[in-house]
Amino acid sequence: MSSTPVIDQGSVYFGSFDSNLYALDSGTGELRWKFTSAGSIFSSPAVLGTTVYVGSHDENLYAVDSRTGRELWRFGTGGEIKSSPTIAGGTIVFGSFDGGVYGVDVNTGLERWQFQTRNDVFSSPVIADGVVYIGSDDGHIYALE
Repeated sequence: MSSTPVIDQGSVYFGSFDSNLYALDSGTGELRWKFTSAGSIFSSPAVLGTTVYVGSHDENLYAVDSRTGRELWRFGTGGEIKSSPTIAGGTIVFGSFDGGVYGVDVNTGLERWQFQTRNDVFSSPVIADGVVYIGSDDGHIYALE
């Protein structure tokens, strides 16, 4: 296991170095499903409704149906995603090793906005009062409206 687990609606979700996102029954530990990406999953998942969102070293953020493990959409970046996504106001926000901080529509997977830093973004964002706070390996913490 490589990511911090998330518990929602009786399921435990976590990513692994074996490139899988796992869903287990939180009461029994029984495997409900696994979703395979093309790279390790270091990012911790975020859950909203019936969708699990997670980043992968294969440079994609995935939206996966929490009931079936079926991919709903993917959003590609130019670098590995180790940042754990945060959701606010219908937008999922995360960083990438391409130096970008992305805001993506939770329903469609379409980019709403992007901010470019000067180095990899490993940090996971925090959102408060409509402001995204995130660090970059360029030595800065950014506050993005």
